[in-house]
Amino acid sequence: MKSAAVSYTANERCKTLSVPFIEKDYSFGTGMSDPVWEMATSASDFVLYPQGGTPLAKSRMALFRSARHLVIGFFFADPEELRTHLPPGYTSMWQGDLAELHFGNLEPDPWLLQLAVGIDGSRFDSSGSMDRWEVAVFSRPDGWGAELRLEPGLLPLTEGGVRFNLVRESLKRKERIVWSRVWRQYHEVPNFGELLFGSFADTAAFRTGKTVLAGMTREEFETARTRWEIPANEVIHGPYLTFPDRDSLCINFQTAGKVAAWAAYREKGSTGPFLRADGDGLIGILPCETMHFVKLTGLKPDTEYEYELFSLFPVTGEVVKHEARHTFRTLPAAEKPFSFFLFTDLHSDVDFLRKALLLPEAKQASCMISLGDNLSYAPGPEGIFAGVIDPLVETQRRFGQDKPLIFVRGNHEELGIYAAEYFRVMRHPGGRSWYTFLLGDVFFIALDSGDDSADSPERRIFSNTAMFEEERNFLQEVVSSAAYRNAPFRIALMHIPPLAGKWLLQRKMTEPLAQAGIRPDLMLCGHMHKHIWLEADDPAGLPFPILSVSHRDVVSCELKNDHIQLCVLTPRAEGRADVRQTIAIGKKRA
Repeated sequence: MKSAAVSYTANERCKTLSVPFIEKDYSFGTGMSDPVWEMATSASDFVLYPQGGTPLAKSRMALFRSARHLVIGFFFADPEELRTHLPPGYTSMWQGDLAELHFGNLEPDPWLLQLAVGIDGSRFDSSGSMDRWEVAVFSRPDGWGAELRLEPGLLPLTEGGVRFNLVRESLKRKERIVWSRVWRQYHEVPNFGELLFGSFADTAAFRTGKTVLAGMTREEFETARTRWEIPANEVIHGPYLTFPDRDSLCINFQTAGKVAAWAAYREKGSTGPFLRADGDGLIGILPCETMHFVKLTGLKPDTEYEYELFSLFPVTGEVVKHEARHTFRTLPAAEKPFSFFLFTDLHSDVDFLRKALLLPEAKQASCMISLGDNLSYAPGPEGIFAGVIDPLVETQRRFGQDKPLIFVRGNHEELGIYAAEYFRVMRHPGGRSWYTFLLGDVFFIALDSGDDSADSPERRIFSNTAMFEEERNFLQEVVSSAAYRNAPFRIALMHIPPLAGKWLLQRKMTEPLAQAGIRPDLMLCGHMHKHIWLEADDPAGLPFPILSVSHRDVVSCELKNDHIQLCVLTPRAEGRADVRQTIAIGKKRA
């Protein structure tokens, strides 16, 4: 999503001025009397701070660009008897009348620059760049003002514009005015107006990708802008549920911009209050993020819950309740059967995923599992959403109930400069890409099989060798734990199968499973893009069964009291599938 499409302002619309480029020579410091000022864009629509409304005194500002500068002039209609000059010996410009100019932006990298000009010519610069701008203060019987000119490089532009506000302090009038209304303090970049270094029509065409007729006015631009912008707190992806455990799961969603957000939940049908669940917090503050991750704990098994999403609107702090109410059912308690639906190696084949999700086995499953390689390359969060999460969410909404998703990282999730974004979108509460969880009677182990090539000096971005050592130590602790040893069933999940031959690093990493007194009942893998079933102690495999799932197949797995029932399916049209293989694995001990 383009940053210009996100609106943080609490104002009815974002004030906007197009700053013209003027090639004509001009004289600086004439008290805005040089003829060039007649060609500048101007505005006098100031409002009182903080309440809004019309000021007592009239004020005007004008702006233009030259080949070397952004030039700004302002004039405040304060006669001499209503002006406050600095008393003799005072050095603080803040004790006299002054103007503040605020520049900034929110995305992609937030910044704020505060400049101030005192009635007597004193200056302030929050960046310490006094040598990059100059000011000429002037006085007339009916008021005072100043001309400023700034080096353009002082202001990083985003999509042809920069956020801007002008503030005036009049001590005797006891009046503060602003061009663009701010609500709590002058530094609210979200509520600044914007200066455009191009025409309204060209900017609108650039930001929307649509043809816009030349001659677009300021009013037309500001009106259109309110239509194409998305409020920062609007949910644009999700919510989607991830990583269920026996009494917990996670709610994830993305908002268009950075806001504080949370979820509230209760048992469906209950008349009691909703319980609030916050995401990760810092001491004393609920952080503003675009990705929101809320863990629900203390959930009852085989129980239907309903939940709602809330957010705080930026700056004003208004609590916004998002309209949709969502439901989910937790997985059954121990000794109760349940099912999951598994896919792998989508490589952005959204049509295949949608076809697979129409199968009855997908609709009836208690949860979903992805064994990785959802994409071929990591283009950033939007690719992950478009390639797998959005289709899952869309399909589940059609059937009226959210199902939790379990993600296992594949080797293609490690490719690209945005590869680490995977952990923002498919984030496990343990902070690692390997973990354990309990569903019903089954103890699951999810492992990260890393890249499909060994680390090397030429490929320094990868550090899988160190990661495998961590996972190996993790597995040694897992297989000795009471939860693992006492579980009726144990299933390992891993993208690359640890087969003999090429996958030696993955094979060594999984040795604690192979050497344990109680071994997994099953390992589920992908990566090979073909169907492979290996019985325990197959020369190519390990001393437990391994199913490597083809990228054109899905698996429906039912976990019953005395056995695991696997059905490998090849999806066809209209919710039908061919059965490739059925496998039953009985309860056993090594």
